[in-house]
Amino acid sequence: MKKIIALLTALVVWLGSMFVYGQTFPTVLDWMHSNGLTKYDQVNDFRPYDNITRWEAAKFVNSYAKVEWLTKNYNQCAFGDIEGYDYTLIPHIKEACEYGLLKWSNGMYNPNGNITEAQAITVVVRTLKWFLDETGDRRREPYYAVGKELWIIQWETLDGVNQVNISRQKLGTWFYIASQEITDSDLIKLDGEDQLRGLMYDIFGDIRLP
Repeated sequence: MKKIIALLTALVVWLGSMFVYGQTFPTVLDWMHSNGLTKYDQVNDFRPYDNITRWEAAKFVNSYAKVEWLTKNYNQCAFGDIEGYDYTLIPHIKEACEYGLLKWSNGMYNPNGNITEAQAITVVVRTLKWFLDETGDRRREPYYAVGKELWIIQWETLDGVNQVNISRQKLGTWFYIASQEITDSDLIKLDGEDQLRGLMYDIFGDIRLP
């Protein structure tokens, strides 16, 4: 029963997030604050509509990794642009990398840069699936596909999420949904009625039922 309630709550958050993030974000923020992912418990203080920087994301992702009891499996985390940076943030940047969640290229982390929605999808999916096959021409495409299966995205295109920076509120919402691991299979178990399944199809289109 507890799992079903959590799933239903997360599903409500997901449904709301597809249309108006602001109406459902207080639920997400309460979850984040309760689990130590943020010190803020008021939406306005959290600055939900701001784009999240890479150092802010590192602190958040590192806290999430600890909540989910993830394992550090990556060791290529020597960055040439973080020494002399805010010393309180350096451990978060290194640990987020050691969990394999946030990296960069050419030995640089770019702490003040933003994160695109495509990069954020990769981070969220890695918390559940670890590294997917990144050898194709579009290395983020496998993460994009899993993101759709998890219902953190649905109608966004791969090119679209590559071009848009993610907001603090959207990243928090995606992690909240991922923490409940909502999938198409979960929705099939919950509906129980062909009529409800048909209604969801009418509203949301092809939800890729197996």
